[in-house]
Amino acid sequence: MSMTTNLQVLLSIRPEHADNIIEGVKTVEFRRRFPADARVRGATMWIYSTAPVKQVIGLATVVSVERLVLPELWSYYGSAGAVDRCVFDEYFAGVSEGFAILLGEIRRLPATVGSDDLKALDFAAPQSYRFVTEPVLDMLRERLEIPA
Repeated sequence: MSMTTNLQVLLSIRPEHADNIIEGVKTVEFRRRFPADARVRGATMWIYSTAPVKQVIGLATVVSVERLVLPELWSYYGSAGAVDRCVFDEYFAGVSEGFAILLGEIRRLPATVGSDDLKALDFAAPQSYRFVTEPVLDMLRERLEIPA
């Protein structure tokens, strides 16, 4: 039985990784911290490509979130994460475990929404992730012509 949620989360992702997600090369996003509870399963993930792009460029569905010790995280999801081992090790330096966000239903948005549009609603792009408020969600749907 699949669990669906109306939860919306915006993740800030470096442009090269955001592009790899949109292109289907990267189907797992690694994080040092992320909520791993059941409510996140089925959430809509808005992909914000960080500087120099500074735009929301895509959507994905959070299929599941796995919290694992780093050797298992790499062993299970390294290839799906589409990063070199040295990049993985550098990112996770100083911690013993991390999160794999498994993504599905990935798609590029027909248009983009920039950081200035988000700031106009007092919603700054997060360093890592942030749950999306209703006013921001309404603006994103309106600008991108996405039905509610």
